Formats: sequence, structure tokens, C-alpha cells
Amino acid sequence: MRGLIHRLALGPLLGVLLAGCTTWPALPWRQAGSQSAAPLKRDGRPLVLTGFTVVRSLAEAVACGRLQVESLLAPGEEIHAHQPGERERTWLAQADLVLVHGLGLQPWLTPLLEQRPALPTADVTDGVRPLAIPSGPRAGQPDPHAWMSPRQPLTYVDNIRDAFIALDPDNAAIYQGCADRYGAELVRLDQQLRQRLQPIPGTQRVLVSCEGSLAYLAGDYKLEQIYLWPSQATPLVEPARRDAIAAEVRRRRLPAVFCESTFDDRQQRQLAQQSGARFGGTLYTDSVSSLDGLAPSYIELLRHNVDLIKRGLNQGGGAAPD
Repeated sequence: MRGLIHRLALGPLLGVLLAGCTTWPALPWRQAGSQSAAPLKRDGRPLVLTGFTVVRSLAEAVACGRLQVESLLAPGEEIHAHQPGERERTWLAQADLVLVHGLGLQPWLTPLLEQRPALPTADVTDGVRPLAIPSGPRAGQPDPHAWMSPRQPLTYVDNIRDAFIALDPDNAAIYQGCADRYGAELVRLDQQLRQRLQPIPGTQRVLVSCEGSLAYLAGDYKLEQIYLWPSQATPLVEPARRDAIAAEVRRRRLPAVFCESTFDDRQQRQLAQQSGARFGGTLYTDSVSSLDGLAPSYIELLRHNVDLIKRGLNQGGGAAPD
């Protein structure tokens, strides 16, 4: 797996949950607000649709302005359990190409594409060597969050380039050049992120998040991952699991815990209060931010996350709270 060091957390500690416990009340995913179902305004360039904003950011970098690149989801919308409607059908009817993200990330998109067999599609994850989801209802299946480290998206960029050249061969040299430059930027970013995270002490190199979406980041930068619910699972937390994680955070004197931007963070804030850790802030994983936000592009998303993790974890743990 390209040398990934995938460290799983808690093992037997969370393997046994107390029988008969009730689950934490379901909390809604944060939504950015529904986009209009009106047709997209075309500007004369070929229209490329992406399933979510992270892929749109990658695609815009490769397109270099030659294509109109749009996302079916707005910044902040939850990507796994989205309920498509007329908006998606209308926009797909206009598209010249759809960039899909495989690995089971957006199962709601597949039926829509099956209704349009003539519409060209390309899987940006073709050739990615995925990690396996370690637990939960989809244990053993591919973890789709491969973009959470800048290494795997080098494959995304190659696939996007090839799809653009097939769509618009007259501009093949432009797409090749833009992909090469962006790929080199991702390689530099990988080195920068590694340097940023290197000072975090070994005992504090633990990411405690809401969803188990950080395995690729954790593996590439030798961090450990602990999460309230597994990747792709319903965001419900057994009280025994939350208590066990809080006890582990307290025992290891971890200074901070985090939550992803597309989930309600109240469960993690309670865990922070229970364990004595701080709530370290909001990580962007399944979506970039709005243009005026903290992570409006893919590269800024990764930089924001790593800076937040460094600030949260690169501190003395101090004495465990009473």
C-alpha cells in the first residue's frame, strides 16, 4: 500500500461494548443549503461535473480554465448519504463529462448515471490502492477517503488529465502541462506537511476525530487514528464507546480532539469535556469550504488540517485531569 503505515487504535478496548446501552441521539449532518434546481448557466466551454467539491478543486487545477467545472454538491454538504433530486438530474442532462469518485464513496450517484448510459464518465480513483475500513458495517471494504493525504491524489490527477484529453483533444498539451505542474505542487505539499507534523511528540501523535476518515493522512505521516464512528457509518455513538474513547484520551493525556466540518460536533465536544482534552477545531475532509472560508481549495484544505492538528497536538499533555 505504497508504504503506508496504518495504525489502528483502541483494539480490544472498544471491541466489547456494554450490552443494553442506548445510542446517542441522532444529530443531523450540517448542510450548506439546497442549490437551485435550475439549469446551470453555461459559458460556452465543455461542462464537467464532479460528485463533490474536493474533486472539483482538483479538476479545476488540471483544466486551467479550458473547461467549466462544477460540483453536484455545494461546499459543506454531506457526501455519503446525500439525497439527490431534480437539481442533480437537471445538471447531469447538461454535462459533457462526469468525474466520479469510486471506492463506494457516493452510492447515490450510480443510479443517476445508469439513467444516462451515453454520458461519458471517468473514475478519478482508478489505480488507487485503497486501505480497508477497519471496523463498522463496511469493515474490509475500501476506505474511500484517499484524498486525505496528497500522495494518492497524484493518481486522481493523472485520471482527470486523461479524461480531459479524451473530451477535448485539441487542448491535450495544456491539460498535460497543468497536470504536471499540479502534481509537482502536490509532491512539494507532501514534503511540507511532513515537516509541519514532525515536531509533534510520539505520545501525542493521535488523531481523535468524529468519522474514521483520516486513515490515509494518519498512515502517511505516522499518526494514530481514533474515531467516534467508522468511515461511511451512520453517525451514532454508543455511550460505552464514547466513554472508552474518553478514558483513552485521559489515560494518554492527549491535548485535543477534532471533528469534521460536515458533521455536528456536539458529540465530540462532550467527549472533550469528559476527557479533559480541548476541542481542537474543525477539520475539512469531505468538502472544501466556501470561497471566503478557511479551506476553499484542496491544497488549502490539507494545509488547514495539518496546521490545526499541529496546534492541537504539539503541546505538553500535562497531568491527567482528576
